[in-house]
Amino acid sequence: MKRFKSCLALLGLVVAGLVPTALVATPAVAAPVATPMVAAGWYHTLVLKADGTVWAWGFNGSGQLGDGTTTQRTTPVQVMAAANKPLTGVKAITAGANHSVALKTDGTVWAWGNNGSGQLGNGSTTNRSYPVRLGGNSITGAKQIAAGVDFTLVLRQNGTVWAVGSNVYGQLGKGTTGGQSTSLVQVQTPAGVALIGAGWYHGLAVEAAGSRVWGWGDNGNGKLGGTTNPKPTPTPIAGLAGATALSGGFQHNLALLPGGVVWALGFNGSGQLGVGDSIGLTNTPIRVTGVTNVKALAAGRTHSVALKSDGTVWTWGNNTYGQLGSGSTGGSDRYLPGKVNNLTNVIALDTFYNHTVVLKTDGTVWTWGANTNGQLGDGTTVDWPAPLQVRHASGTFFKALEPVTGVTVSPASVTLTVGKTTTLKPVFKPAKPSDVAVSWTSNKPAVATVSNKGVVTAKAAGTATITVKTADGGKTAKCTVTVKAAPKPPPKPKPPTPTPAKGSMAQIVLSPGLAGGPRGDVLAVDAAGKLLRYPFVAGDKLGAAQSLGSGWAKTRLFAPGDWNRDGKTDLVGITSAGKMMLFKGNGKGGIGAGVEIGHGWNKYNVIPSSDLTGDGINDMLAINQKTGALLLYAGDGKGGFKPGYTQVGHGWKTMQLFPAGDLNGDGKADILGIKADGTLLFYAGRGTGYFKPGVQVGHGWKGMTLAAGADLNGDKKADIVGRTKDNRLLYYQGAGIGTFAKAKQIATGW
Repeated sequence: MKRFKSCLALLGLVVAGLVPTALVATPAVAAPVATPMVAAGWYHTLVLKADGTVWAWGFNGSGQLGDGTTTQRTTPVQVMAAANKPLTGVKAITAGANHSVALKTDGTVWAWGNNGSGQLGNGSTTNRSYPVRLGGNSITGAKQIAAGVDFTLVLRQNGTVWAVGSNVYGQLGKGTTGGQSTSLVQVQTPAGVALIGAGWYHGLAVEAAGSRVWGWGDNGNGKLGGTTNPKPTPTPIAGLAGATALSGGFQHNLALLPGGVVWALGFNGSGQLGVGDSIGLTNTPIRVTGVTNVKALAAGRTHSVALKSDGTVWTWGNNTYGQLGSGSTGGSDRYLPGKVNNLTNVIALDTFYNHTVVLKTDGTVWTWGANTNGQLGDGTTVDWPAPLQVRHASGTFFKALEPVTGVTVSPASVTLTVGKTTTLKPVFKPAKPSDVAVSWTSNKPAVATVSNKGVVTAKAAGTATITVKTADGGKTAKCTVTVKAAPKPPPKPKPPTPTPAKGSMAQIVLSPGLAGGPRGDVLAVDAAGKLLRYPFVAGDKLGAAQSLGSGWAKTRLFAPGDWNRDGKTDLVGITSAGKMMLFKGNGKGGIGAGVEIGHGWNKYNVIPSSDLTGDGINDMLAINQKTGALLLYAGDGKGGFKPGYTQVGHGWKTMQLFPAGDLNGDGKADILGIKADGTLLFYAGRGTGYFKPGVQVGHGWKGMTLAAGADLNGDKKADIVGRTKDNRLLYYQGAGIGTFAKAKQIATGW
């Protein structure tokens, strides 16, 4: 039954939910969407094809076939996502009693059919004949699904288990019994569940740590161990530690343990425990007799099925409807496992009630047992006690995959020079097989290597043979690779005489972070007049440039910080006509349109600054270019200035002046000046608008461009940058005492 699942049989894998390594070799052309698998409900059957589509047949009274109708089907129909739109991208399926569930490759879960207890997980109890998303957006990252009678389980990638639907016996695992839930609830399993499964009215799980098996819900006949009382909270089942696969039936459970041996517990009235008799029950696990090397199993209502590693199927228990596949029905129950005759090369199987379905390596699907509603898929409603091949309504045999019958390599031969690569492509027969997993090998890796995607790399002169082998059937093809020595390179030309780089930035300004945060920005106006913002990022580097607009070629730019006291860094510019413009920052790295806050400033060397007078409002300095007087214009905190000015110095006519922020850490704004001879002077602010005498803090700045006034690296100390004569941009980290660290180059070509 439901199920650590029939797909586990594929290529001998016994750990549920994982893809065999043999199927993840080289995806040539296009890898299969899914590992084909089968699932059985009470009276319907599902098949997942390798292309990720789902097909169904049998009873459809609740829409469990997903074809948009409630019409019973005795041959396969395709499950549709909506009218005329097939359901695709599915990688796993499971069937409940009268509902169906699919797990897609994107980690979402979809369900359809009976919803009387809310088991479709869409918040309602209305049946659905097309798939609906189980859990809506609340469930992502699903890795495994299981379903029982009127409830559904989902295991997520984070190891948590979720349940929805009926809780009559506590099968939702939330600590109570009774009622139902139309929305997902978390099962109280231990952290880190690796596998899940579902019986008719109970849930099963294997934890990753310690591999203990846990069970919850209906415990009739002791199938969960211990007493026969319901277990609404997950409880360990003793004696099954290390289980690699589980399957729950109506009143019994099966477990596959390392070494391919099967253990069982619960009701045994029809011999479904496989111990040689039909006596009573056992609430402690007992080993199934006479079957070994098992790699997959499934529990029906009162019978059991196992798949051995040699591809044969073995059954035991009740055979009223021929569900053992033994060729007989009625009083032919079997208390020990027996082989299903004339059936080989099986890779997947499942059962739920009284019929069994298997998938063979050639992609054909076979069924036997009860067929009252066409669940055997042979076009009839006649029970059948031996394997029948499922057919389409047209009479052609149904296939879940199309095996590869042959392969060639394109091209069949290739010539490369050392160091070159080429990609080989396998060409399959039939032309578009479902299973396209291949492996690549080279007989001489020293001459030519090949990747798992068919990429050949020439290593040394010689000849190598590249072989491609299909995972399905082991078909092979070869390509001859001839490698020639690489020609000698021509002599290198003499490098041209380097010419000094031409600076690309017309202006450079430092700014507190326009996007907020502790780090500042470097702003630059390029030769075309475009304003660029370079965030100063971790590692003392310039981040990617962000354009703040064009048309700045004739505007002198300043970045005084928060000019209008709205908590956001602004810019100030003076146009060629002498207009002073305020560009308000938006706090997200951008600026608004300019607003005029003054005019007649083209006669002054203007230095918008931070708070110079200690009133918390940004101010401005200006040098009268005619007299050399240093003038203070006190800000009004609204983006403008108070009336008048105060002269705070003289003799500044030949000085380049720069706002510097608080360079010495005393909480007062300072300025830097460069004399005509290149001496760099530091003027400590007094907090009154006046400055202390200049102190030399550098030399050699003649011909350099200085930008200051911001804390670039976020250490709460003002820094500076300088552009050299050869257009290198240097960063000087402030020491917080008016001096700077050694220069670090952060850009060239500026």
